[in-house]
Amino acid sequence: MSFTAILKFLVAKIREHEPLPALPTLRFRRMGIVGWCLLFLVPFWVFLLWDWYAPVQVRLKYSPVVLAQDSTILHAYLASDQKWRLKTELNEISPNLRKMLLQKEDKYFYYHFGINPLALVRAFASNIWYWRRESGASTITMQVARMLEPKRRSYAGKAWELMRALQLEWHYSKDEILQLYLNLVPYGGNIEGVKSASMLYFDKLPLQLSLAEVVTLTIIPNRPNSLTLGKHNDLIVNERNRWLKRLLKAGVFPETYLKNALNEALNATRLNAPELAPHFSQRVTRQFPEKTTIHTSLNAEKQAKAENLVQAYMQRLKHLGITNASVLIIDNQTKSVEAYVGSANFADTKNDGQVDGIQAVRSPGSTLKPFVYGLAIDKGFITPKTIMADVPSSFNGFEPENFFKRFLGNVTAEQALIQSLNIPAVELIEKVGVQSVIDRLSQAQFKQVHKDRKKLGLSLILGGCGVTLEEMTMLFSAFATGGKYQGMGVEGWKGGKVEGQKVEGWKGGKVEGQKVEGWKGGKENPSTLEPFNPSTLLSPSASFLISEMLSQATRPDLPSKFENTYKLPKIAWKTGTSYGRRDAWCVGYNPRYTIGVWVGNFSGEGVNRLIGAEIATPLLFQIFNALEYDQESGWFKAPQTLKPRHVCSET
Repeated sequence: MSFTAILKFLVAKIREHEPLPALPTLRFRRMGIVGWCLLFLVPFWVFLLWDWYAPVQVRLKYSPVVLAQDSTILHAYLASDQKWRLKTELNEISPNLRKMLLQKEDKYFYYHFGINPLALVRAFASNIWYWRRESGASTITMQVARMLEPKRRSYAGKAWELMRALQLEWHYSKDEILQLYLNLVPYGGNIEGVKSASMLYFDKLPLQLSLAEVVTLTIIPNRPNSLTLGKHNDLIVNERNRWLKRLLKAGVFPETYLKNALNEALNATRLNAPELAPHFSQRVTRQFPEKTTIHTSLNAEKQAKAENLVQAYMQRLKHLGITNASVLIIDNQTKSVEAYVGSANFADTKNDGQVDGIQAVRSPGSTLKPFVYGLAIDKGFITPKTIMADVPSSFNGFEPENFFKRFLGNVTAEQALIQSLNIPAVELIEKVGVQSVIDRLSQAQFKQVHKDRKKLGLSLILGGCGVTLEEMTMLFSAFATGGKYQGMGVEGWKGGKVEGQKVEGWKGGKVEGQKVEGWKGGKENPSTLEPFNPSTLLSPSASFLISEMLSQATRPDLPSKFENTYKLPKIAWKTGTSYGRRDAWCVGYNPRYTIGVWVGNFSGEGVNRLIGAEIATPLLFQIFNALEYDQESGWFKAPQTLKPRHVCSET
């Protein structure tokens, strides 16, 4: 007889209330204690053999997520299997969510060994009695086993699920199994996991969910296709309220909470995943492909503000044939990235919006002049009041001229820098030495300059080299820290931060005790990490003098009323325009921030109106005012090494 026929016969007998025939008595030979122990250990040895032969595989593919400094999600990507599966940690769910989940799915989760025998017997008897599936007996562990390896619903599939549940309990703790469930539970379509559903339907982290939203997320996995948030909200509310009333009778939650939840409207709809800082997010996910959660120093509020300002500003420039801009904001104290805008619009394929302008190599125009002036001050060639000649000159056949096609005669070094005169700048780089300048720029990680060092000459100071906005911004940030250069974040680690005992987002780094392995010369302080081997590019005195000189240029954002000027942040800034008017630059800084701005076309097309002072500068001051208006950032203090000297006023 087949197994099905035997079951039907047994059910018929049970319903007729006829006694079953007595089973034949089995006689066992008398066995000693060792024999009985071996007999009872047989299932255990069978299980170990099974575990060795068919080990359980837990290899979840998570959606890469880039987090801001306050752990809000900046950007999320589909997992490699095209699922939205944002990794959910147990400390990211509320006590209400945990309580509701256990109440509904598995009350005895923390007491059984992966299988609840009583529930299994009850479900089997019920299903046999009614000859259809009346109730299930799947524990959370069994559900995890089924979600890891989906099988067709059958007795063989259920047996496989039971064995896998035992294996999961053997290899993983209860909390680890619960976390697997939270990450695998289906919510329809390609959305899996509580965090994914919470973010994509409610735009909230799981910890921020209300009780009504918690109950909603726990009932959908049973019917993910017929209870789809955004499509079947009315059905979901009815099912949600049915469960809320059951919870009210059971006294699981306070009555007030449940009654408020019953009256709560359901406004859930399918949302897009967070998409802030797309260029930066793409960059760090490529840099750390093994990480699913990358903690960064980006400030979500400042990032959103910078993106909005760039987009609005570029809308006003479109009629000029100028289509793109990039902005980088650096915290001068930590050297960490606070905002990173690679282009005006990442989705603008017509104007190459996916190009990252912060890493693109462009001509800097006159933007490098302050650095060469600083080197000249350190070598004793000039002071801010040194008289320099701006007259037609030839440097071994190289005859530069000013941007405005005129010469001003005798000017101070301070005036020459503020007005970005070319003859004095070329004279200084000749005195300082081109190779000496290149060596310092190589020290500041100017990659293209270092690569082309044998081909570069005096024209380097006028933009005859290739630089990136990242390199320029970090160079100006050195002026704000007494001439000390330090890479973004920690050297070799772009925009990361230390959390707990892990260095997230930093290749190869980890904190052990008081040592940071993989980080030269580092040690852990109570609040932060010491700077990574900063390079001294300029002296504190030269840096201070350059800052004073660059802060005296006439600002384009001065208000009409004098009483409003004191609210504006004091800034040192320098502009640059490349040959052919293909690139407009403006980099500015104060004690708190350094901001780099590039405006132009990624195609390299020049535009007659594309001038740094006219096009890039207004955007720089818009961003600075948005961050620092009416703020007390102070100004740089003269270092003790800087001493005044008496000079003859006539000569």
